[in-house]
Amino acid sequence: MRKNQCSTLFDRVTSTTSDQSTHATNDASHRIDTRLFRRIARLTIPFWRRPQSWPAWIGLAVLLSQGVLLSYLVVRAAALLKDTTNALLGQDWAAFEAGLTAYLIVYAVKMLVPQARFIVDAFVEAAWCRWLSRHVIDQYLARRAYYHIGLQGDLDNPDQRIAESVKPFVDQMIQILQWIVGVCARLGGAVTVFVTIDPRFLLIVPALGVLQIATTSLTIPPIVRRQLAVQMAEGDLRRDLVHVRDHAEAIAFYGGEARERGTVMERARAAADRQFRLDRFQALLSLSLHAALAFAWMALPYLVLGERVASGETTYGDLAQATAITLMMRGVIETLSLIVSSFGELAVRVARLAPLQERFDAMAREEARTDIPRITLRRGGGRVEIEALSLETPDGARRLVQALTLSIGPGESLVIVGETGVGKSSLLRAMAGLWTRGTGRISMPPARETLFLPQQPYFTGGDLRAQLLYPHGASMSDAALLDILDAVRLPNLAASLGGLSAVRDWSQILSGGEQQRLAFARALIAEPGVVFLDEATSALDAETEEQLYARLAGSGASYVSVGHRLGIVAHHTHILTLAREGRWTLAPVTTRAAAQVVAS
Repeated sequence: MRKNQCSTLFDRVTSTTSDQSTHATNDASHRIDTRLFRRIARLTIPFWRRPQSWPAWIGLAVLLSQGVLLSYLVVRAAALLKDTTNALLGQDWAAFEAGLTAYLIVYAVKMLVPQARFIVDAFVEAAWCRWLSRHVIDQYLARRAYYHIGLQGDLDNPDQRIAESVKPFVDQMIQILQWIVGVCARLGGAVTVFVTIDPRFLLIVPALGVLQIATTSLTIPPIVRRQLAVQMAEGDLRRDLVHVRDHAEAIAFYGGEARERGTVMERARAAADRQFRLDRFQALLSLSLHAALAFAWMALPYLVLGERVASGETTYGDLAQATAITLMMRGVIETLSLIVSSFGELAVRVARLAPLQERFDAMAREEARTDIPRITLRRGGGRVEIEALSLETPDGARRLVQALTLSIGPGESLVIVGETGVGKSSLLRAMAGLWTRGTGRISMPPARETLFLPQQPYFTGGDLRAQLLYPHGASMSDAALLDILDAVRLPNLAASLGGLSAVRDWSQILSGGEQQRLAFARALIAEPGVVFLDEATSALDAETEEQLYARLAGSGASYVSVGHRLGIVAHHTHILTLAREGRWTLAPVTTRAAAQVVAS
């Protein structure tokens, strides 16, 4: 096997990230078994059975037929080489010129076919990648699958799974199909030629092929271990560099540059050392084992036919043809090795993508089940109404609220209080439709008339204007947006950052209090009918909190808050106190205040 091909083989086996590769070596989900092929079918069949996929079917047929054509051209070129060699040795110049011309034409076509195949390959790959990416992303965002996956926490890095696995999966599937068709076609041509030249090739060539595959298989594990070590060292280096970036201010306060430099430099040295050991091992293999196999393939036709050519029993043309076909068989064996290794890498890719698809399928099945108690959520009207609500955790292990009934109309507000862990934020999740396990009914205004403000605000990619208008957008002048910023006590924010069109990493450059005030600005801009606040003022001082709640109340919106600080209660008309075992009490804020005065 040539060194470049060998390196490509090993690189394909270990091209995933270090954490993926580590899992691949230990996780049964990466095995090449019937489960793998079922998963491949689940990811593949939906695209190819679509009526709209007929252009891709044509492209795939062209690709596979090109593989058959290329194999025919290789065999035909070997036959023409035989005739040309015999004509040259027989000094038949007319036959030699005709044979050489035909050989050069076939050789040129053989060189051009793969180039033309790249165009068709790119078309099929692009069509499949676009559909599969859209298919997975649609399911990821549908039914709020992204939220439930994050909630369960058993599928790591779904974003990485989608972004980094779709294209390699499609590439490998197309490449494996091409290789399989090409191998079958070339094997058929080689058997035909070897039978006519010397049947002994049918025994010796497979034996040498098995030897090469066996030796290649034995060398893959140590290469993989070394490449995994390189990837893990590089991953450690990246992690430490990201750690320095994410904690830049703290490191600067401590003056810990020297300590961080020592750690990072040690990681860099480890990565370089492991890469050197990998390169050295591959070089030794190339100079020894692979060189010996290459020599064996080159010498094989001469060892088999040398005596017959010398005795005149067969011609030099037969020897030239046998040499060409033997080298072709060497390529076939290398391709078989690539197919085996590619299935190993494909298993890793499938093990990243398939669990996502299986989770989507499981969510669809669970949604269709009728034996799981579910809260009924309706949208419409201008009130928040909860009737006989019993809320459970998503796994059904604990009941958080029992038989809760309440109503929040225009101009009214509710604050939810209670000990940590009794389900205050969970009740907001139920109102948002995120948690559905339980019984009872919830009526909510339309989605565009509600706005949820979490304790840690979310910032989308884009400029300051986009942050203010998130999530629904609005038609508002820049002057009005600046007035809103002034109202939430951020009068100089736009000017200090370069205006409303400034693009920054907002979650990094804004303090916690600035982030919460910016989120409050969204509520004043969107003017929703109901605002839900989950510790949305926890980073603000009491004066700012009072001003923001006053602006919110003045907007005419109803609002529901979750909080721990007593000062927040005064900004609401009603208070809901949650207790353990699903118990609760609901009262006007004035009643609660009066009770506290009497108790004191």
